[in-house]
This record gives sequence, C-alpha cells and structure tokens, in this order.
Amino acid sequence: MVKGAAIPVLAAWLLVAMASRSLAEIYVWEDERGSHAVTDPREVPPAVLEKYGKVQGDGAPAGKDSASASSSAPASSTAPAAAGDTAAVIAREKFQAAVPYLKAKPPHRDLKKAIELLAASATRGNADGQFYLGAINYLGLAGPRNVAEAFRWFKQAADQGNPGGQCGLALLYESGEGGVVRDPSEAIRLYRLAGEQQPARELKPYAQIIRYSVLRYYTLTAERGRVSSQLYLGSFLLLCQRYEDAYRYLHLAADQGDGRAQRLLGLMFLKGSGMERNPREAAAWFQLSARQNDPLAQRNLAVLYRTGVGVARSPQDAFRWYLAAAENGDLDSFPEVAFMYLEGTGTGKDTTLGLKWIHRAADYGYDHAQVWLGISNSRGRYMERNDVEGLKWLTIAAAKGNATAARLKGEMESTLNSVEVEEAAALAAQWVVLPKPPAGREAELREEADLGLNLAESPETIALLQETVPPLDLYGPGPAPSPKLQSRPAVPTGRASVDGRR
Repeated sequence: MVKGAAIPVLAAWLLVAMASRSLAEIYVWEDERGSHAVTDPREVPPAVLEKYGKVQGDGAPAGKDSASASSSAPASSTAPAAAGDTAAVIAREKFQAAVPYLKAKPPHRDLKKAIELLAASATRGNADGQFYLGAINYLGLAGPRNVAEAFRWFKQAADQGNPGGQCGLALLYESGEGGVVRDPSEAIRLYRLAGEQQPARELKPYAQIIRYSVLRYYTLTAERGRVSSQLYLGSFLLLCQRYEDAYRYLHLAADQGDGRAQRLLGLMFLKGSGMERNPREAAAWFQLSARQNDPLAQRNLAVLYRTGVGVARSPQDAFRWYLAAAENGDLDSFPEVAFMYLEGTGTGKDTTLGLKWIHRAADYGYDHAQVWLGISNSRGRYMERNDVEGLKWLTIAAAKGNATAARLKGEMESTLNSVEVEEAAALAAQWVVLPKPPAGREAELREEADLGLNLAESPETIALLQETVPPLDLYGPGPAPSPKLQSRPAVPTGRASVDGRR
C-alpha cells in the first residue's frame, strides 16, 4: 500500500510546495550575462516583456498565461544565513531562481534549467533545494526514477531539519523501496520529527507534508499498540466518516482499557455511525467507560437511564451517574444534579444540596443556572426573596448574551428603585467566573499529545472527544456505511453487560 501511494503523495508535495509560493509575479529570462529573475517589470528588457503580454498603465503585465511564475520566493525552511555566509546566500538565491522555471507554463517551463539551479542550491547546502532534488529523482521527472539518489538528497535535507526531507526519508524507510533497508522504528522517528514542526510562514509549503507525517506517525504507532495513537487516529477517522477504520482503531484502544475510546464506540452505536443503531450496545460501552470515571460517559449513561433508551428506565441510576459526572468536573451535569436534589428525583429531596450545585454551575459561568437563580431569588422560590441578588444574576447572564435574562432584567429594573438597580449592577461587576474544572481524562489531552501539529491538538478532534464532531480531511469524503461493520458481533468478548455482569 505504501509503495503504491508514494508517488502521488510526493507529486502532491511538489505541487503544493510550488503552488504555495505565490505572492508576486516573477519575470524570467536569459541573455549573454546569464539567468535573471526579477519582480519589477521596469527591469525587464522590452523584447523579453513582450512574452508576458502588453504592459498596463501601472507597469504590470496584462497577460499571466506566460513564463511568469507566481512566487514570492520566500526564505528557505532552513535558518536564514548570516550576512557573511556567502555560500548559503547563493544557495538560497539559486533555489528561489529555480522555482519559476518549475512553475512557468509551457512553452516557458524549463525543467532542465530548474534542476540545474536546484543542484547548485542543494550542493551548497540549501535544504529546500535538497528536498526538491530528492523528490524529482524519486518521481523520475528528469529521467528514470533514482531512489538511491532520492534517498541521498532526502537525508541531507532531513539532517538539516527540513520536514519534506524527513518525511521522504521516513517513507523510504517504511517501504524499503529501491534497496533501502526497511527500518520502521526510524520511519516513526522521522515522521514524528516532521510532524512536530509547526507550519509557520516559511514552512507553509510543507503543511501537507507535516500533516501526512502526523498521520503516518499515528498509524504506525497505533499498529504497534500505542493506546493514545489508536484513540487519536480512531477519532480522526471518525471525523472523516471512515467508520470501519475508526471502529477498528477505537476498538483496539478500548480493548486496552481506554475509557475515551470506549465512550466513542458507545456514541457510534448510539448514533448508528456506519452501522445500525444499537442503544443497548451503546449503553454497555458507556458503562465500561463510566466505571473508569470518564465524566462524559457518566453523563451519557445518566441520560440513557433517565430516558430508558438502551436500558431500563431508572431515576436512581440516572442520579447516581449524573452525580458522578458532576463530581468529575462535568459542568453540564451540575444543574441536572441540582434539579434532581430540589425535586427529589432519583434521590431524597435536599434543597440545601440542590442550591449548592446550582450555585456551583452559576459560578462556573453556566448561564441557564444564572437565569434560574435570578428568577428564584426574585420570586422567593427555594430561598428567601432577594430582588437585588436576582437582578445580579440576570445581569450576569444577560451580559453573556442570554436573551431570556436580558428580557427579565429589563422587566425587573422597571420595578425596582434606582438604589437597588445600582447595587445589583455593582454586584454583577464584582462577580468573577471560576475557571472551568478539568473534566476527567479530557484534561490529559494536551499532556499526552506529543506532536506540534497534532491530530489530538486540532479543535476538531478535541471537539469530537468531547462529543461533537469536521475534519482536517486528508482522506476525502467518507464512504457509505460498511456492511462488514454491521456484521460484527454486537457485544465484543470479555466485556461487561449493561447491568455490570459478565
């Protein structure tokens, strides 16, 4: 699979790298003095300028279907050379001069000249030139493919920290192509080095390569049994709607006891992601995850017990799991616990504990709890009436954009005197939201993430791991639900049933 995919992957690298260098027009020509590449049309001889079309009034060329190649010729991905480092400066200039020849449209494209300039750049130590030369040799753009030569240039670029060189070298170590001795461990190391690099401005042309390296790093380490890689890769594949592959990697992590993977499998069964919906199976996976103190699985399980979906309806079990989730930092469970205490649902009625939980929710910025406190204080429900306290909470919630709070705030202000209104406003101004508590293992995401541009660090993957779901899509549109996935056993071997029995 790797060998078949290698050529189009590397071809895409070149296209992306060249297409990314597009900020200014560059005019390229040769004369008795040598090769020239400039951005100012006033510096171009009239005879040469004719190739680019008639000049507009502002001095810009009219035609763009020409030998001009859109390029700002940004700095090399290696560190900028010192002013006195003449060789490095020349190497960078040679690379920048090569790019237009690669990008120019026929008949002005000159691959031979581009390779000549790239070779001059690469031999002087420019990492971008070394990577390009390696890719051209690998692809066979200048003749027969030469994997040995590609390996040599990739290695030189990789040794300078160039992500393209690192990824190209890793791919060869992974595939063992062209006589290269296979070394999966070295491939993993190089993919990780490339993936750790942030695609800053000077590395923008390498963004796809960095993402590809991240994906390969996770895939190889997941196959070796690394649980967090299995989780993150499964999450990413789920985002891309690659349900069968997502199921496989999440199942691998879940079988090793990862609670988040177990929860995501529960969500797949509950939503019917690539399979028939199976709420009972979802509940079994949530149960496993919840018993590992995963707060989101605990809340999911509470919802199922409260509604009777996939399990027998049980207010007592719903309360037990809502309370567990709240105690593990799940803010959405705070008001549920509060109202169940206040109403005596699934537990003994306890106004003191109910108010404690609703105040905690409000203090953490939960605006619906703030509105509830505003209404309850102004009506004396579950507490002594306190219009100023009620208006304070409505003012806080209204400032967050809660429309109900804004309406009720206006109504209250019209009934209170100016002293009370000012006091409530002063209390609201003094109020400071508490920082959100870490919700169980979700707090470990960034600690476990070990790559700079990381699937686990992407907002999309974090959102999915917190139950929402689109992607940094390297795979393209996902396939239709897989019949193979639907045919798998409903309950994997060795798992707990919904009621906890095996």
